[in-house]
Amino acid sequence: MDAAEITRAFEAAFDGALVFHAFADYLRDYDLYVFTMGREYFRYRFVHCVSAEVRTQLTGELWSRSLDDAFTTEDLDNAPDDGFVWGVRWQEMHPGLKLVANSARAEYWRVRIGIPFHEAVVESNTQVITLVFADLVVDPVAGGHTPFTIRD
Repeated sequence: MDAAEITRAFEAAFDGALVFHAFADYLRDYDLYVFTMGREYFRYRFVHCVSAEVRTQLTGELWSRSLDDAFTTEDLDNAPDDGFVWGVRWQEMHPGLKLVANSARAEYWRVRIGIPFHEAVVESNTQVITLVFADLVVDPVAGGHTPFTIRD
């Protein structure tokens, strides 16, 4: 995809929910699983991902109130009253995905590998994810899809 196509794909995910993200099991590509406003699931695969950085969007003060494991479940009967509820298992993608124009990081990798790269920033209410990648593939995901399986 070129930059215009990537931007259009990002716009389709605006205000969606990020439900899972990780490197693909073969470790080259980075996947975001998104539930869109159209009530569909999609995998955004960032192909040839040479850099993936994740940091919290929450303040230290909110983190300190959210350390109790009770916040990691959907049953909050035993949770304190004022922490962040991790157990919802999704992040609101707002402002969402953005392509970084004239990225020095993308240029760095273009020079070293010899193919064009892009830099994207994913902002949610919980995390900020920065990715440097060569291509994007967006595929619908059906119910029951498992992004990772422990093999025998």
